[in-house]
Parts: sequence; C-alpha cells; structure tokens
Amino acid sequence: APNAHLQPPVSNRNNAVMETAASIIANAHHSGIGLGTSTDWWNTNQMSSTSYAAPAPLQHDWSQKNLWNPAASFGASIVANATAAAQAVGAGHPLGHSATSAQMPTVAPIGDDSDGHLAYKLGDVIEHETQRFKILATLGEGTFGKVVKVKELNSDKIMALKVIKNVDKYREAAKLEVNVLEKIQEKDPAGKHLCGKMLSWFNYFGHMCLVFELLGLSVFDFLKENNYHPYTLDQVRHITYQLCYSVKFLHECKLTHTDLKPENILFVSSDWEVCYNPKKRRDIRRVKNTEVRLIDFGSATFDWEHHSKVVSTRHYRAPEVILELGWSQPCDVWSVGCIMFELYLGFTLFQTHDNREHLA
Repeated sequence: APNAHLQPPVSNRNNAVMETAASIIANAHHSGIGLGTSTDWWNTNQMSSTSYAAPAPLQHDWSQKNLWNPAASFGASIVANATAAAQAVGAGHPLGHSATSAQMPTVAPIGDDSDGHLAYKLGDVIEHETQRFKILATLGEGTFGKVVKVKELNSDKIMALKVIKNVDKYREAAKLEVNVLEKIQEKDPAGKHLCGKMLSWFNYFGHMCLVFELLGLSVFDFLKENNYHPYTLDQVRHITYQLCYSVKFLHECKLTHTDLKPENILFVSSDWEVCYNPKKRRDIRRVKNTEVRLIDFGSATFDWEHHSKVVSTRHYRAPEVILELGWSQPCDVWSVGCIMFELYLGFTLFQTHDNREHLA
C-alpha cells in the first residue's frame, strides 16, 4: 500500500479504533498536512495518557477519571475528526471521551509482554507530562507487576517506581492502594509513623505507576544475602519496635495491613559492615542502620470494606484466617509475632503449606 509506512506500530489497543486513526493520518498526509516519517509520527503524535494530574484527592470517584485515556493529539487540524471517528466505532472506548489537551510524549511508549508486564529494557524512559523516568535496574517482581529503580531526568533524583501489570484486576487493586497511601499521608504528612512514602502516581498506557522514595533491601533479602544468619537481639528489638509503631498507626486509621512479612519491611539503608562470628568461625554481614519502613499496602483493608476470606502470606497467617472465622486487626499482630521469631532465629516459624499441619 502506498501509505503503509504511515501505519502505527503493533499495539494491543482496539484494532478498529487504531485502523480508523491510521486512516485519518494517511488521509491527512495525502492532503499535504505533512506528518513526516513513521518514526516521526510515533514520536510526536502517539497517544498520551496524561489527561489528569497526580496525585488525586482522597476517596476518588474513579468513574470520573480517565485513568487510561489514549486520546491523541494527531495534529490541530484533524483531532476533531479522530474523536468523531472513535465515537462512531463504539461507545465506551477510551477514545470516545471528549478530547482534552495533552502534552505529546517525546519518546515512543514501551510495549507489554504476554503477561501484561511492561516490556522495558534498562535505559528505557517512561514519560509522563513533564516527568521523564529513566529505568536503571529492576528491584523486584511479583504477580502485581515490577518495581524498578529510576532516575527522574529533570531533577536527577533516584526513586523507586512500582509498575502495575496492564491487567484489569491489578489496575483496580492499584487504585485501592493509591487511596490507602493517600489516606495515610493525609493522617501522617511528615511520615513519622514509618510507612513507605508515595511521592506521586500516574497511568502509563494502562499501567498504574506509583512513585516511591528509594529504600534499601528488605529485612528478608538482607537475611538471605547473609546466609540466613539471624539479626542480633538489639537489632530485632529495634526493628520490631518500629514495626509495632507503624502497625498501631494503621489500626488507629481503621486499617488492617493483612500482608505483614519480612519482605514488606525495608531498611532505609541496607549498608553493612563485616563482623567476625566466633561461633560460626566466619565473617558475617551486620547492617549499620536498622531504621525501617513498612511497605506494600495493596491488600490493606479498611474496617468498612469487604474482607476477603483468605489474607496474609501462608507462613504469617493467623489461625482465625485459616479457620475462616473472620478477621480484623489482630491478624496483623499474629504476623508481627511470626516475623519477630524469624528475625531472631533466621528461619520461618511455620514452615508448611497445609492447613492441618499449620494448625497442628
């Protein structure tokens, strides 16, 4: 086809809408509007999801937000036609929203893999409005998505970016986490209750992205890298005190964390020094600063919200949850006890995956 080079890259968006948009662009090019090469078109006219400001207020009415709105600015002379064409394709598609002014991205968006993860490479840039986040390293991965270390190129600040899968259920869960984090920050703007601080959030082509202060290793990862050599009693005391202080604050806010575990307790700095252990006759690592922060509020539940039947990671799950008797804040306290045991002895208290064995 004579205008084949103008077709946009392959995307998982609605094919009918994309074909309509591509047709409009091809016609515009034929009429002499001059959109340039396919690469130029992608870099300067690609759809943007920057139709809202972040962070948003507490208790969002999410139905009124264009969290994933790829409404494009294809050029001042054809944007009205693009909107009308999208509406004709079918009501309810993101392109059917009224056109809003949006800042055009200067880099091509990053695609998804087959599981819905953002298929980034180190060095890729995630762009949102005036912010540009360069991906430096992968810090962690879970069923929800990935956490990456990024540099904000305008300020040169290093941050952690939690990138949620482009999957409906994980996107909805991330909205709830944003609401919890903003509630926490409203109650504790100075962060004195030791909860991980969210700096901002935005939507990147279907991926909810949460920006956090960069912290160190989790107490579990440090333990693992130290060959499961347990923490000293003084260190356990300090870590546990901070954990109880943070959890007490959550409970006062009518929240239950529901997923307390060593992986969700992060050192502010995990710098360490080498010490000789005479009992094991070898060197071990000793963390220099045991100041910690509590993270991962994706499963946190307010008292008035629906309580799922099963919560908590198996090894830290309270008996009332296993027996399906209903749960509330005390299930967090049980988890704290399991964590204390593990930090002091270096192994899990309940090493089982079976309910009957767990209860026995």
